[in-house]
Amino acid sequence: MTSKVCQNGHRGSDFLAGEGILAEVEVLAHKRALPLQLQQSLEQEYVTKTEMASRMKPA
Repeated sequence: MTSKVCQNGHRGSDFLAGEGILAEVEVLAHKRALPLQLQQSLEQEYVTKTEMASRMKPA
């Protein structure tokens, strides 16, 4: 994962790492991003939640 350089010239991840919470924040960000990505996929493909779930099941 890459970090953006903020206007003050610091990287957000450097600050979070310095505070000792980088890993925790990354996990939370992934947990929040996954449902958004799934919802976008549902809308783009016009698929119901049930259909998407059946596609995600292992064969």
